[in-house]
Amino acid sequence: MSPRSPTISKQRPKTKPPPRRDPIDRVREICLSFPGALEKEAWGGPTFRAAHGMFAMYVDNHHGDGIVGVWIKAPLELQEILVRSDSKRFFKPPYVGHKGWIGLRLDVAVDWDETAHLLREGYEMAFAKQRIPRPRRRRRSEDDVFATPARFPIPARWK
Repeated sequence: MSPRSPTISKQRPKTKPPPRRDPIDRVREICLSFPGALEKEAWGGPTFRAAHGMFAMYVDNHHGDGIVGVWIKAPLELQEILVRSDSKRFFKPPYVGHKGWIGLRLDVAVDWDETAHLLREGYEMAFAKQRIPRPRRRRRSEDDVFATPARFPIPARWK
């Protein structure tokens, strides 16, 4: 018998793949990169807000639906387009879907550039809503209770 010759392994050294990031970490990183955005725990999960307007909500098996995703503020027209174009990734979320919010699944293949774009759009919608100046109400004193015209005639005995 001939002695075995040493063989050189042509296999690459095994390296660990980079650790898979939890979707909430990616969503949090994107949302908190927007100026003035903050995270607030509400309804059992993280929500993301601009000023006082919410623009995104992370959900993980919300009421047992089995979906890991994010609900994003959006115009009603965009919701209809996205849900029709790809119903495996987009859906109409409960509670806020009738207002145009988009449900985006994060438990399927995720296009993070598209997700960041949608989150940015939602942020801008929420932020723009807060920037619209609201008319200030004039404080009334007790003396001018009847200073504004009434919607109905005031009896003379009340004057």
